[in-house]
Amino acid sequence: MVELADTSDLGSGAARRKGSNPFSSTKYLWLSMPSILFFFGSNVSTLQLRYTLVNDFQAKGWKVLYAASTEVLKVGKTLCPNVSFVPFDGFSGTSIGPINNLRALASIRQLLRTVHPDVLFLGNVKPNVYGGWIAAHLGFKQIYGLVSGLGYAFIDEPGLKRKLIKHLCLFLYKHSFKNFSHVFFQNPDDRALFLQQGIVTQDR
Repeated sequence: MVELADTSDLGSGAARRKGSNPFSSTKYLWLSMPSILFFFGSNVSTLQLRYTLVNDFQAKGWKVLYAASTEVLKVGKTLCPNVSFVPFDGFSGTSIGPINNLRALASIRQLLRTVHPDVLFLGNVKPNVYGGWIAAHLGFKQIYGLVSGLGYAFIDEPGLKRKLIKHLCLFLYKHSFKNFSHVFFQNPDDRALFLQQGIVTQDR
């Protein structure tokens, strides 16, 4: 089902090495139902906006994990003291270079293969696009997405390069979102665009 999300239900906050494998530890392998992994990217601001949602799941008895960059780890335990943070420094949030994106795909695959929760909740562009695609190939059955904005590729500027990037992103969203159980939108214009483009349907 596609749904226009009430941002209050999705959490808010006022001002609130080379060669090493951060997923090799067995401390993330104790998961049992129900478990959920939040994968929202590498920005601290995202956790500051969503920590209420994350904590709500933990308070209701879920085993909650949050994929966190080094920067997020610095503040994560203050905002979500009972949540398990899984180190993830797999990508730069703004990079569109092919090498960095291939590395991101490999890192996300490693993350999801190692943790493999019962439910996956994705947010922001790369987690939604790359994470959704990889999760489907790994056999995830419950994948949920949050679209809070469409990012750099959808800024209305002239030029062939920007147009090509936008069309590529729409293609990737469509390929990824067909595997999602449910997609939440915070912006009605984004929802309308995705419905118009056939990326999501009213019943999913």
